[in-house]
Amino acid sequence: MNHKYAYERSRRGRASLTQAALCLGAALAIAALAPLAMLRAAEPESAKTEATKPKNDSPAADSPPAKQQAKGEGGVEAPLEQNQPDVKELWNLTLEAAVQTGLANSKVLRNVGGLLLKPDAPKPDQKKVAATDDAEGPREDSKSVRGEKVRLILAQTMASVAPADFKAAIRNTVSDIERAYWELYFNYRTLNAEQAGCDSALQTWRKVHTLFESGAKGGEAEREAQSREQYFLFRARVENALASLNTAEGQLRYMLGLGAADGRRIKPADEPATAEVRFDWVDIRTQALNRNADLPPEQELELLRALAGAVRDLDRNYQVSRTTFNRRVAAAKQVEAVTATYESGAATLDMLLDAQRRLSEAEISYHRALVDYNLSIVQFHYRRGSLLEYNGILLAEGVQGDQPPIDPFAPRKPVD
Repeated sequence: MNHKYAYERSRRGRASLTQAALCLGAALAIAALAPLAMLRAAEPESAKTEATKPKNDSPAADSPPAKQQAKGEGGVEAPLEQNQPDVKELWNLTLEAAVQTGLANSKVLRNVGGLLLKPDAPKPDQKKVAATDDAEGPREDSKSVRGEKVRLILAQTMASVAPADFKAAIRNTVSDIERAYWELYFNYRTLNAEQAGCDSALQTWRKVHTLFESGAKGGEAEREAQSREQYFLFRARVENALASLNTAEGQLRYMLGLGAADGRRIKPADEPATAEVRFDWVDIRTQALNRNADLPPEQELELLRALAGAVRDLDRNYQVSRTTFNRRVAAAKQVEAVTATYESGAATLDMLLDAQRRLSEAEISYHRALVDYNLSIVQFHYRRGSLLEYNGILLAEGVQGDQPPIDPFAPRKPVD
């Protein structure tokens, strides 16, 4: 009796196990076929299979780079979009407006007894701020030349703060704002490049998958998996780039004294300088010492060492920006050539995917070098002591006239 009971129990257990195994196998089969069915349902028209080329327009002119259909493409969920639901509008912010807003809201300015004033209309003798007649911007790019007239007046109203400390506090604030501004610009460019690569990878995967379903040449299983892997590689890069952009925008908001979110997404409206900036070492050495005449003998040596390093960085970053620009042009040509040869059957899938990755990396490298070059310009003026004049900022003692402080949210007329 005991043996019969044990046999029946064992038989029922094996039957249950077999039934569970069959259910598990069916579930795995459905899971494996579902992505293919979704991909087949999302097949695009032939007109949509052309490779997407990256755009070189300015961030202020181009549309939001992270473009994906709401329901996703290629049978998968689309990457995160730049325009998230809580963002109602883009705030195209110029660097000058960013500096004004940051100084108007700066706790540093209030702590040192500073007051931000609106300057009067420029007079003939206000073409340049005193001691900055020799200041140079990029020689070939007039948009990059600043410091030609007074745009802001900062009045010192607290007698207990030394003028040198007041100037240093304002200079450091302006430097931090400029750095945060250009870092946000770089993050927008990175997102553009990664999204362009993601779009190209998606189109390539669709083409290979179509061949895979029909059993045609070029649609082997390993090629389909390879192209699919590249798409998800770029998709992860897009998501990381968007997260970095949000972090960079939050940093700029902090520097401007703004809240973490107000329904707008800040987008730099200015383009970085691309022309070469050159200075005569003898002249800038003399200027730096004259601007910092109150420094002891020993600190003058440190000042000149830092200034020389800033000049070297300026030259190096300019040359690197030229080199990476040429690399970007070559990478774009390579993608065009390899795409044509791949469609004719003369190039392999490896060559096409590699060319797409190289173009995205070249695009990011160029804009990193360009931003570094502009940051080195900021650093040079910081070390020379001309950063405030370079931004059109004049320091004054006491309040001049009856001018009220600047309202950073009031509408402004464009600077002539």
